[in-house]
Amino acid sequence: MKIYIKYFILFLILLLLFSCNSTNNVKLDSSDIPVNTIVDISAFTIVRGDTSTENVTQAAVELRRMLEDITGVRIDLQTDWTKRGTDITRFEREIIIGKTNRSESESLYTEFDNAPEHMDYIIRTSGKHIVIALNDNSATEAVRVFIESFILQGADGMSVADNLDLSSVHVFPVKRFEIAGNNIGEYSIIYPASYTEYQKRDIALFRDIVYTGTGKRLEIADDSEENSSKLAIKIGTAGDSEFADYHPLDYHIMTDESGISIGGNNYYADIKGLYHFLYNIIGYTYDGNFSKNEI
Repeated sequence: MKIYIKYFILFLILLLLFSCNSTNNVKLDSSDIPVNTIVDISAFTIVRGDTSTENVTQAAVELRRMLEDITGVRIDLQTDWTKRGTDITRFEREIIIGKTNRSESESLYTEFDNAPEHMDYIIRTSGKHIVIALNDNSATEAVRVFIESFILQGADGMSVADNLDLSSVHVFPVKRFEIAGNNIGEYSIIYPASYTEYQKRDIALFRDIVYTGTGKRLEIADDSEENSSKLAIKIGTAGDSEFADYHPLDYHIMTDESGISIGGNNYYADIKGLYHFLYNIIGYTYDGNFSKNEI
């Protein structure tokens, strides 16, 4: 009796395995594949914007290379360029990366740009297409996540999952940044109107570093313009400071009720003061990271 039971159990296991294998080997019509199934990777075309940034362009190229390395299939990579006055040409199935003229891309970027928190990426299927909205700094990560999460190994080779929705909220390294008890986001940056275009770029770079660390993009203006913020990071002579006794590279960093004053009586002293503020007070490191999460 025990022998018959063993054979019966074995029969059920074989039947289960056979039914699973039969399901994996079903050929689906790629022109009408329902949601929640898988699609042959060769059915897709990668589409990026004709004026996409360097990071997005590189990410699109890297995506094609990685797909070819994994699947052995080299899929086409196109831009969304369309001759003026003509309709947009669509491909049967598209992997849309970055901002494009596709309606799916425009819709997802509206959600992406208006999210309550800063997003790294959103990857979502939309009908027959896959849409990737991302910020420039997360382009490489978004491609990696797409490969790891959407590409499936099936009985007939590699396929693309057709039912995933992934997103990532960006976590900024500096969780709290206050100057004289006020959140950094309440400040603007004011620099001397005498600065050249080249010198203004350094102030913009300082603003970008603050944004990278905190997620707060500060307003920036010279001291000839009206400042809408009550609080300001005042650079050099924009801080209404007396520098009569200062040597050319002397600088100060001082706080008062209106904000913080950084710099000296010329551009080079100002930049020296900003470097001190970045590296010694904010904790910005030479490799582009932050050593402090609260300031």
